[in-house]
Amino acid sequence: MEQMKKLAQLETWNLSAFAGQMEEATSDWKTKIPGMSNLEQVKLAKETKRVLDLMISTLGANTCPEDMRNLGRKDKLKLAVACEIPLSDINQMIEQFENMEVMHSVLRNQYEKGKKIPSTEKEARALVMREAPKLMSKEKKRELGVRHAKAKLGGAMSRR
Repeated sequence: MEQMKKLAQLETWNLSAFAGQMEEATSDWKTKIPGMSNLEQVKLAKETKRVLDLMISTLGANTCPEDMRNLGRKDKLKLAVACEIPLSDINQMIEQFENMEVMHSVLRNQYEKGKKIPSTEKEARALVMREAPKLMSKEKKRELGVRHAKAKLGGAMSRR
């Protein structure tokens, strides 16, 4: 996957890099095939890219994951209004951005050490599962654990 190599070569992870990844996903050759541009994944990627562009115009292209984590409720509400989406979608976008930060860290580490960059999504997931815990601080691990616990609890609550 060429996209994995490009992600590994990025020195920093910020909103601009995230938007670039989404741009590649929306301009892939497969989306040009008649009928393929209507797929839900393509529509979702295009909407994500639209929101990212608005986030960049509001927060700045160099906004990093730490900046996003430090956004207060009021800032997120302003962002939701600017992007014309619900606050829950803003929170989901921030979580996706942070998850991609983990992927970037793992791939960047592989690249810097001259190790193989995964060529499939399955290989990338396995690599992240294996290597991410080695690269994360205790605080980051705890934060992710809390987020996943809340997500599971939220999912359990919505099934009732």
